[in-house]
Amino acid sequence: MAYTLQAFIGDQSKLEQKAASGLPFVPLPQGKALIPLTDDIRDNHGIPFLPLTDEGKEEIPASIESLADQFKGAIAYVEAEFFGGDGIQASAVWKEGKLIFGPLVDVSAINEALRRLGVTKGNHHDEFDSLGLGTYRDTNQWGSKSSRTS
Repeated sequence: MAYTLQAFIGDQSKLEQKAASGLPFVPLPQGKALIPLTDDIRDNHGIPFLPLTDEGKEEIPASIESLADQFKGAIAYVEAEFFGGDGIQASAVWKEGKLIFGPLVDVSAINEALRRLGVTKGNHHDEFDSLGLGTYRDTNQWGSKSSRTS
C-alpha cells in the first residue's frame, strides 16, 4: 500500500493566519498544524509533486521556498513516499524566512524537522507518530479534513 505526504507543519497559531488566506489547515497535537500541499494547492502555486523524494532534486524548488517565506515563526516542509514498507522522507525548516535546516533526504528526515519545531515523541514511537501523520495515506485526504479549504 502506498503512502505519500507533502505538507508544511508549524505552530497552529501561526498557520491559522495563513489558512485564512485560503490554504487548507489541519490542527495536530502539541499545538501544531499541517497545511497539506494537495493537488490543487500545488497547481495554484507551481509546486512539483514530491520534488526531493520522487524527482530526486537536491535543492528545494523556488515555489516551495516562496510559500515558506510567507509563514511567520518556524515552519517545516515535509515530504514522504512509501510503498510496501520501503520509502524515503525529506524535510527542510525555515525560521522567519531563513532556511535553518535541510534539505535532508533520509528515512528519518521528518522526525529531524519535527524536533526542530519542538515536537516530542512522548509515549509514541516517534515524533511522526505523536502528530498522527500516518492517519491518512495520501496528502489529498488531509486536504479533505482541513478546517478551511481553498
